[in-house]
Amino acid sequence: MGHRFLIVTEVTGGQPPYRFSYSGLPVGCASQNLSELPCRANATGNFTVGVNVTDSAGSSATSAAALRVNPDNTFWDEYWQESGLGQGIQWGVTIYGTDYTSNTQGLDIYLSPGYYPYSVDAVPGYYATPRNGSIVVNHSLFTIDVAFTQALYPVTFVQAGLPHGTPWSITVAAGLTAGSTNGTAELELPNGTTSYYVSPPALWRALPPGGNLTVVGGPTMVNITFVPIPTFAVSFLASDLPTQFVWSVNVRGRIVSSDLANLTTAEPNGTYWFFVHPPSGWTASPDQGNVSVDGQAIQEPITFAFYRLTLHETGLPPGTNWSAIVNDSLLFGRTPNLTEGLPPGTYAFSVNALPGWAVTPGAGVIVVGAGSSGLAEVAFTPPVERFNVTFLGSGLPSDLTWSALVDGQNNRAGVSGLVVQLSNGSYPFAVSAPTGWAASPSRGTVVVVGKPVNVSIVFAVPAPPTTSWLGPDPQAWVTFSAALGGSLVAGALAGVTVVRLRSRRG
Repeated sequence: MGHRFLIVTEVTGGQPPYRFSYSGLPVGCASQNLSELPCRANATGNFTVGVNVTDSAGSSATSAAALRVNPDNTFWDEYWQESGLGQGIQWGVTIYGTDYTSNTQGLDIYLSPGYYPYSVDAVPGYYATPRNGSIVVNHSLFTIDVAFTQALYPVTFVQAGLPHGTPWSITVAAGLTAGSTNGTAELELPNGTTSYYVSPPALWRALPPGGNLTVVGGPTMVNITFVPIPTFAVSFLASDLPTQFVWSVNVRGRIVSSDLANLTTAEPNGTYWFFVHPPSGWTASPDQGNVSVDGQAIQEPITFAFYRLTLHETGLPPGTNWSAIVNDSLLFGRTPNLTEGLPPGTYAFSVNALPGWAVTPGAGVIVVGAGSSGLAEVAFTPPVERFNVTFLGSGLPSDLTWSALVDGQNNRAGVSGLVVQLSNGSYPFAVSAPTGWAASPSRGTVVVVGKPVNVSIVFAVPAPPTTSWLGPDPQAWVTFSAALGGSLVAGALAGVTVVRLRSRRG
């Protein structure tokens, strides 16, 4: 195979371009007018290679260098690897006039040590990176990567018929879309055949509406003609709706609005659903349906009706702000009536509380529609005035507490007293004293008449029991107990006859 290497000549000065001439080359190498001379030597040994360089002005210079060519019969496997090509596509590399090819991603080339310029074979519809270069084989194994990318070519869609500024678009099977508002839309596509379809503007037709296009290594043009679709007037005629109320109709996803009795749109032949959007508080009949256009103008009558929901309050002072939630919307105001226009139906409401006021009912439903008043009455009850009733305790040590049951509520107090708020009226109370203590009074009734009230409670330790005896025998006793209020209750010991009664304290 020979020994491959590269002789590189560097030149400074003179006037380019330069002409090169070599001498003393090994057998198998021939002089060429190149600054980098590839050489395949067929013999080994020591050589002195001379070079003569002549510039464009006729001046020349010479130089020489020693070249040693060693015998080496070893071949090394250099692995070439491609990426980007489809499965089964052939690619290859040309080295010193020899073409190596593969239908897979990998390519093994065995080379003896030396310098090897190479070029990657062209693959139709692809670009290779790198396209050419050189490698030096020097007793080593390495991998050379070659990346292929598809070549893209301009595809121009040319339209006729649409006014300038009208949007239209093209979509190809690969999912690419090109939009335009003028005469052309452009895409870049690789070689091959692909399908496309046209998205025309509303009320226009594309000819052809789609098809297949083929790219063959260069620019491609596709012509499209747009023609208008014939349309006919579709009029919606409103009745019972005063002028200056804005209403609208949605036909085929397009909304047309008007504040007049007539609303007109232009539609092509076909059957279309429509939806009527009345002003707030109004209903339309029918509110939806379909219209069929068949080569002539048509009319669709729409009848409007108005319904109102009203919440009426009583009991609040004039000018009081109140509010309610109706149909998930907040209504509020300072007048007795809260109103809202709504289509027929049943609507839940809830009245927002006012501090201190009671409202009846606090929630409910209102029926709106033909044959119904759409009215709900709510009554506010004024707040009840309450006054402080203070129970003042005295006589207890500071570490003891007591309580009072007033109006059904047990209220715990400290030493000094407790305060409860009561409206006008009479309220029984009961005082619970600490263990071993008595309260005076322990029960009673407090009367509230438009002002605060104080109730004094005195706490004391009850007097100890009093003892007495009968006759001369001090062992026979009758015990007397002093009850609250001063009355005495006597209990006689069993078997003792009362002869005479004399008491003592002790």
